[in-house]
Amino acid sequence: MIGLIGPADSVAHALAVATTHQWEGRIIARPYRHADEAAAVARELDQTCQVLLFTGRVPYELIRGIDLNAELQYISHSGADLYRCIAHILLTHDGRMPTATVDSIDRETAESTFEDLDLPAPACAPLPSDSDGPIPAADELVQFHLDQLASGAAEIALTCLAEVNERLTEKGVPVERIVHTKATLLDALHRAVLADELHRTRSAQPAVAIFRVDVDSRGGLDVYDREQRRLRAQSALLHLARKNGGRLSTLERDLYAITTNRGAIEMALERRRNGHSSLLDVPNFDAPTTVGVGIGDTYSLAEENARSAMRVDGDAVTVMFPDGRTDSGRGAAPAHLGAQDVTDGYVRLGERLSIGALAAQRLVRALGKVDTEAVTARELGEAYGVQTRSARRLLSTLIDAGFAEEIGIRARPQAGRPQTLCRVELRRILEELDQPAPAA
Repeated sequence: MIGLIGPADSVAHALAVATTHQWEGRIIARPYRHADEAAAVARELDQTCQVLLFTGRVPYELIRGIDLNAELQYISHSGADLYRCIAHILLTHDGRMPTATVDSIDRETAESTFEDLDLPAPACAPLPSDSDGPIPAADELVQFHLDQLASGAAEIALTCLAEVNERLTEKGVPVERIVHTKATLLDALHRAVLADELHRTRSAQPAVAIFRVDVDSRGGLDVYDREQRRLRAQSALLHLARKNGGRLSTLERDLYAITTNRGAIEMALERRRNGHSSLLDVPNFDAPTTVGVGIGDTYSLAEENARSAMRVDGDAVTVMFPDGRTDSGRGAAPAHLGAQDVTDGYVRLGERLSIGALAAQRLVRALGKVDTEAVTARELGEAYGVQTRSARRLLSTLIDAGFAEEIGIRARPQAGRPQTLCRVELRRILEELDQPAPAA
């Protein structure tokens, strides 16, 4: 899913363009009243969305230091947007362009746009690209425009920010809002959609967990005892694979592999950080066991990374990602995955679906990784980290609760059971999470 963050008018404008290209079902819109609310909104949408798209550079800059999982993008105000603004001023000022101030557009773009039209260069508010300082706050931008107009250096203020436009208007200052053109919005939305699709594809990357169980480590065992221990290990691993929607295979004697996908492994890491059992918990085989987990673009690369991960730390299960990064799921959880995020809304959702609050939180995150307009139980199971039959029960529960509906059947290319397609109203679920708790 794509989280769209910005002032109400900018969000509405972007949604209108998205609707013309049938992308609205992939977008969760969260308008704010003030730019300093962007961080709280971003943390909320980070629970579900793979991409966070800001309608301007200022809110994007304000949250860049926050630890978030989602990819961050923003809709830049381009020269085309500024041309449009200037054209509107010329139409309303009998063809005369007043001297101007400009904010939230980089100086080079603003000055070159005015130069192309043979207009005096505007006074530009500084941005991080122009100085080492932080992004100016709304108060600073308002004061910048007021100072320039009061000194006679400018006659009109051009601003990209709804909040600055509103406050200058209240003060009776000549001001014009720089809004995005449809072309600018379309380009930014297309990039966000492509990024969202890439994240969904990445979550389906092959993953392999390799288990080396040294059943011959203890001396004094006869052939029968060793074989019994080996069979118990195989049985435990088979149960672990089925529980997590994976498949068990034997690579060589006492070396086993569970194949699954990146989404299931990332969910397992998150569960381990939060103190819950997961695929990364090694069963008690009463024998020394070494485990490595690898993720790759192919199963061969995933297996190669898993073997490398086995050599990283013999006392912990290590996951090796395609870029060589490793993670064991140990240590403190990131701030955005902490227990404080299990709000009353998740408690109420869990009660409605007859699952726990943490499970409800996991379900909402998993739904953010799939196409909720047409999802199958298999796809939900891969994103959630459970078997297809368990995901089928979750979809049935969502349907019973009024959050989903069956919309058709997807035939499989090979022989096999056709897959039921469901539409899940994720935006409605999120809206209900935001509802205040009922009064006691």
